[in-house]
Amino acid sequence: REEVKGTASQALIDEFATEPAGRVPLESLTSTAVSTMVNSMLGQVEFPAEFLDRFTEDTGGNPFFAIELLRLHAQEGTLYRGTGGWQVKESAAREPVRVPSSVRELVERRVRALSKECLGVLEALAVLGRPARPELVAEMLSASVDAVAGSVVRLSDADLVKRDPDTGLVGLCHSEIGRTLYTTLAESDRRRLHAQAGEALERLCADSADERVVQLARHFLRAGDAPRGVRYGLAAAEYLKAASANNEAREFYEHVLSLADPADVGTELRIREGLADVYRFVGERDKGLLCCQEAILSCAGRAPNRSLIRLHRLMGTILEATGGFEEAQEHFALAHGLLRSVTPP
Repeated sequence: REEVKGTASQALIDEFATEPAGRVPLESLTSTAVSTMVNSMLGQVEFPAEFLDRFTEDTGGNPFFAIELLRLHAQEGTLYRGTGGWQVKESAAREPVRVPSSVRELVERRVRALSKECLGVLEALAVLGRPARPELVAEMLSASVDAVAGSVVRLSDADLVKRDPDTGLVGLCHSEIGRTLYTTLAESDRRRLHAQAGEALERLCADSADERVVQLARHFLRAGDAPRGVRYGLAAAEYLKAASANNEAREFYEHVLSLADPADVGTELRIREGLADVYRFVGERDKGLLCCQEAILSCAGRAPNRSLIRLHRLMGTILEATGGFEEAQEHFALAHGLLRSVTPP
């Protein structure tokens, strides 16, 4: 106050101090509005559509976040001065965005004064990683639905969460809120909350487990629950593979392979066969062949003949696609011989 005493700023402060204040809710900026704001700061910039969509999503349409993120992009070379002014790197839309520490500090400062109950709801939403029904959050936190609903109202008033009036789903207002809360959780708390999320989903969504299998897998894998992580992770990999989401399927297959019990031959064969097939689909045929070979060697003398038949057929298919016709025929012949041994005359 001493610094502005006798200035125009002091007169403005005094005027607002005597007038009743009102709250004016502001809508998030659209991609077009964000582009207009950036252009006014940097001059005319030709943004790739993917970059602009990603930028708007990462900033939540919040002008302050947009300014901070622009500073970071300029600092790290995503935005650079080229001929005729500022330009955007072609790979910018695919590169991960590291949000400036000043934004993280802002989020930390905003949540510091929250009640234990409100902070618990925010942490639950951060761990869930997507909008959720209050019933799921309540089940996860062993709280009443009314208590969670009350926290949601307070968090909504603080512009930290938003509730979709059509679906009833509650989500974080900005992705950085979730990222900040998640990264500041102790590892033990993170694992505990992921376990609680997985168990809550199991209880509430037993009738739609197939639709939730990817969520269940992620939570139990991140909780460090190897048995359920492998079970749901393998199911998620197979679900994603069937949906042609091969890169995501690959991540699950590779993760569960590192956790699977070597004594469980059936599970190991399912993982390796599925992973080899995914490698084939994404063009990494050498890895696919190696995966099949490792499966045959690892499970030698223990694998059912029908599993070996599928593996040899898969190796033949991969080799045929790469021009290794003679080797392919050898594996098809091996598969045929095994098939005759399990087929009744």
